[in-house]
Amino acid sequence: AGEALSSQASAVALFTVFNRVGFEGESLGWLDCLLLTARLLAGGLLLGRLALGCLRRLLARHVEDASEATACTLAATYGTFLLAEKVLRVSGVLALVVLGLGMARQGRWSAPPRAAQGLQMANEQIAKLAESAIFLVAGAVSFRGLTRLFDPGDADGIFEYGASGKPHRQVPARDLALNALMLYGVVFAVRVAMLALYCPLVLKGMSRKEITLTWFGGLRGALALALALDRSR
Repeated sequence: AGEALSSQASAVALFTVFNRVGFEGESLGWLDCLLLTARLLAGGLLLGRLALGCLRRLLARHVEDASEATACTLAATYGTFLLAEKVLRVSGVLALVVLGLGMARQGRWSAPPRAAQGLQMANEQIAKLAESAIFLVAGAVSFRGLTRLFDPGDADGIFEYGASGKPHRQVPARDLALNALMLYGVVFAVRVAMLALYCPLVLKGMSRKEITLTWFGGLRGALALALALDRSR
């Protein structure tokens, strides 16, 4: 779980950098990109650690039941993310990774025993609802995009749309398929690189089969859909 969350947080940080350079038109050199990535990661780590300390103290001193613990946890989660992304301009996902891992390891025991069990059950239900919601939204957006791209009278390709919302050229279906296959290969290669990076830390003692499952299993999830939905705007 730690490897997957760290990989996803790193992916979001890199997505932010590439998004600002490729889509928002910012002129950033290699050094600027490296400094921006370092700021996103370091700021996210520090903010997550600070939020974890504040939440643990709040749960230990002022919380009496599960409803209060759940409210405090939700406020800390969304507040940390908004503070990171909108105010400090650092990685909100990485901040939440630090906060979540810290709470999972020891922070949940900061709350009174009668509140800890209820807090865990509430968090599990909220996580399931959030993940189901993003898959539902992704399906709706994908269907809308496909019906908009394909010409009902021509099955040879799809149309590219410009800023005006009008189609300006048609992409052949063959080129589209080749690009999709190339992108799929790149995704697998990036996943291998991420596993090689984390191998000495979290994959020690795992069998080849377990590593293979970790490699393939990390290619799906709600985060990739969330990033795609962000670009679809």
